[in-house]
Amino acid sequence: MSKHLFSTASVFALILAGQAIANDSSISQIGALHSATVDQTAGNEGVSSIEQIGEGNTVTVTQTDAPPQGIPNFNTAANTSTVLQDGEGAVATVNQTGDPFESPGNESEITQFSDGVNITEADVAQSGANNFSSIEQGRDVDPLDRSGQVATVTQDGLDHISTIEQKGNLNTANVTQSMEGNTSAISQIGADNNADVLQSGIGNFSTITQSASFGTADVEQSGNNNSSEITQSGSVNSSVAGLVLQSGNDNTSIITQTSTVPARQQMAEVTQSTDGNFSEITQGGDTGTPAVSMNVATVMQTVTGNNTSVITQAGAGNTSTVNQ
Repeated sequence: MSKHLFSTASVFALILAGQAIANDSSISQIGALHSATVDQTAGNEGVSSIEQIGEGNTVTVTQTDAPPQGIPNFNTAANTSTVLQDGEGAVATVNQTGDPFESPGNESEITQFSDGVNITEADVAQSGANNFSSIEQGRDVDPLDRSGQVATVTQDGLDHISTIEQKGNLNTANVTQSMEGNTSAISQIGADNNADVLQSGIGNFSTITQSASFGTADVEQSGNNNSSEITQSGSVNSSVAGLVLQSGNDNTSIITQTSTVPARQQMAEVTQSTDGNFSEITQGGDTGTPAVSMNVATVMQTVTGNNTSVITQAGAGNTSTVNQ
């Protein structure tokens, strides 16, 4: 009888021990005044790694795997979060909730280099399965520190990918993706740029590259298999804006804005609400008076499908409007 009780107790102890080590959290802090909070709530397969170097950095990670999403013994982690902060004045928040009927789980990577002049912030919220988010803020190989970048990623559904790279000061990027299989890539190398991406369909793809300053890019895609590409570069003293609205299916939009003349303003707007449309807008601005001048291009393909529109503007004071 006593032997039976001993065996039962031993098995129970092993179960408790297994539950205790199921979540894996690693925190390394070098410096002063860091704050790190990990709460892998109601789950047993979350993996969290935090490294803070410098002073005054803050990290908050909350992960819930909603069993039976994960696979026992860490064969497949339900949710994985990795945060690296170097410098001061960086804030990172990660909230990940797994889907109990899908696997594998969500993955978030945040790397922040901040000099503390302005607060650098990264906020990631992912619910569903197999979503991936990567945020890089601050210097890369450049020895100059950066600050004031803000990045927000919200992904709900399955198989989304979001990558944000912010190397300049005071850049803002916001990504919201729902449903399934959407991809967003944002690169902000200049300063004072703003990028917003909202994708709520299936299989949409968006890329935004801002290598100058004072650029604005807004992409909204609610259909399926749409593709949007916005490239903004040129003079650091120019102002460029690109807006893409695609609610149909299988549409493609390409906007290239290269303002090499100071104080140039370029605006491009694309609306495609039917299927199979193609739009390309190129605004150069290599010639013209180096004073305040504006190029404006508008494409609206909303009546029939399979339309093609190509607009090229080089110079100053151009206006083009296409309605199909």
